[in-house]
Amino acid sequence: MVEPFDVDMQGFTVPDSETILLTLRTGGISVEDAVPITDFLEGHYIEASAQITGLQAFLFKSREGREWPVVQWKEGQEVSVTAVFSVENNFLPCAYVLFCGNGVAWRAGRRFTSTWLKWDVVNIKDLHGLLQTVREVVGCSYWPPRERAKLTIEGNPQHCSKAV
Repeated sequence: MVEPFDVDMQGFTVPDSETILLTLRTGGISVEDAVPITDFLEGHYIEASAQITGLQAFLFKSREGREWPVVQWKEGQEVSVTAVFSVENNFLPCAYVLFCGNGVAWRAGRRFTSTWLKWDVVNIKDLHGLLQTVREVVGCSYWPPRERAKLTIEGNPQHCSKAV
């Protein structure tokens, strides 16, 4: 069930917590992991101020054999999001990396016209595993060194973890 939510008189709908939790559980994600992920997604969806559609979840088994909760959705008409999560402690916010693609291109070896990452981690060591996994999930098993450098040098720093 999707309930309407109104922000600044812009009408859009976001999945409610029950729908998110049910989607995560149906995708094989444990209750222990699903609760903090749901908390994050609720806040993110409201912050996105866009229609949320195509919500789906699954567990992804990495090359190292670890299972990672993965959630995918669309924000509005143009933005596709793939999120990989790590839940180490149910009393802390979950760590995540969001891979966002804007505008479907499918030309010159690119799926989107622009892409970006957004992440938040408690422990910087978690970031390595999350980045490796998001690369596998989105089908980009190799990033050239020049592109890797762009992830840390260019872009919008507000999408990254903030020093405390």
